[in-house]
Formats: sequence, C-alpha cells, structure tokens
Amino acid sequence: MAPSQEQTQASLGRLAFGTTQQAAGSVALANCQELLKPGYSCRVVETFNKGCLYVSMGCNKDATRCGYFIAPNKAQAQAQCTHQGLSCHVDGGCVSAARR
Repeated sequence: MAPSQEQTQASLGRLAFGTTQQAAGSVALANCQELLKPGYSCRVVETFNKGCLYVSMGCNKDATRCGYFIAPNKAQAQAQCTHQGLSCHVDGGCVSAARR
C-alpha cells in the first residue's frame, strides 16, 4: 500500500492475505487507512496469487524522504531500500495458487 496526497510525504507498507486478490486488497486498504492522518489515502500497488513478494519501506533520518520497494525476495527488497539511504522495514511472504 502506498498513501497518496498531492505530494506524497510518506510511504507505508501493508501486506495482507485473503481468499481472493480483491479480498486481500480490501484488507490491506483498511489496514493502511487506519494508520493515516486525514487528507491522505491509500492505494494497492500490487497483487499476486502465487509466488513471493516482499515490500521494503522506510525514510531517511529526518523523514524528509521516504519510499517503498517491491522485490521477489527479502534480501533484494532490503537492498533496494537501504541503497537509497533509508532506514527500512521489510514485510512479505509467499503464496501458492489454489488448486481446483
């Protein structure tokens, strides 16, 4: 999830799982919105139903620059974020497609 306003001042990551991509997106939106100040909104930046996805997010020391990064593994997500000089948190996981 990425909060948005005319000029984004922060990045916020929320990962959610659900029985469908739509259900997971709804949960992620609700979780994100709970943490935001009025005037900001959230959006789903990626959904997936199999494989792995990790999101790293963080800000620099004085919080004047924040960002989020999406990668297929935890190490790559962490590296992309710290390479930008940010103090980062990584969240994510793997899912397999439902068998019918």
